[in-house]
Amino acid sequence: MNKKLSVIILASVLLVFVVSLTTSSATDIPAFNKKILDYAISMKGKKVDRGECWDLAAVPLKKYGAKWDGQLKFGKKIARGKDTKHFTNKDEEILPGDIIQFTSVTIEWKKGNSWGSKMLGFPDHTAIVYKVKSRKKITLLHQNVDGKRYVVEEDINLDEITKGSYQVYRPVKK
Repeated sequence: MNKKLSVIILASVLLVFVVSLTTSSATDIPAFNKKILDYAISMKGKKVDRGECWDLAAVPLKKYGAKWDGQLKFGKKIARGKDTKHFTNKDEEILPGDIIQFTSVTIEWKKGNSWGSKMLGFPDHTAIVYKVKSRKKITLLHQNVDGKRYVVEEDINLDEITKGSYQVYRPVKK
């Protein structure tokens, strides 16, 4: 076998391996999380109910028959962060479709010579986890943020929280 063909075969095998790794994580999402997430994705760029942040979580939870308190406890508690250091259960990772409740959170970041800050919660802000890039870097779907009363996508780093706290919930079917 010539060298060029060997390289092509090796590259093909590696490509199949990488694709299988990236698609297997999508199958690890609980079915109920997937329903909540699919709803949120379908609403990107649109206003859900009154356009409040809470509505983006409340509408699909009601629609699909979730077990929750109808307030700010959106299912099973899986993670809690105060100043991003403390988790209540280190065995459960944050997953797409989980719901995160921020309380008076300030996020501050510095990249090169620029810096910025953002507040989430006056005192409360609700978002749905869209993507998990690492244990602390996630992409949210949320609304009523930065003056936008429609669903937007935003990356955040939980390590950049300097004030406030957050609670992560796993949606649960009744």
